[in-house]
Amino acid sequence: MNYEEDAIRKALDIIRADPYMGGAVSFLDGDPFAGLEEYEMHSSISKVDDVDELLLDLRNYAGTFMLRVDDSRYLFFVNTAHYGCFVIAYINGEARDFENLTISREYLNEIRRLIERMIRLAKESETVEEFTKRYLDI
Repeated sequence: MNYEEDAIRKALDIIRADPYMGGAVSFLDGDPFAGLEEYEMHSSISKVDDVDELLLDLRNYAGTFMLRVDDSRYLFFVNTAHYGCFVIAYINGEARDFENLTISREYLNEIRRLIERMIRLAKESETVEEFTKRYLDI
């Protein structure tokens, strides 16, 4: 199985199905081009190599960013202009959105710690369910 291709496909399915990430909420709020804009913004996924590059991109751009944790684990950061940054975890063939971050300069150190924790937990978890429960301390 090519985990990277599967991860991208599953992340895009989640993005398109979510009313905030997919643009439906913006459309209902009066933006007639919201769905098209969101589709264009999130249909191409930018790969980032490390947390520093990810934080720089999240501070400056809307779009979808993929951080490879290992061969079968990926984190996707779907940064929207209006609704924050949604995070999707992909672990061993399963994907789920589980977090929404507010990206701002004053909280970058806290966001860095959260992302580093996500990476550590993704490496330690065998399933998305296990990852999500551990991340949310359930």
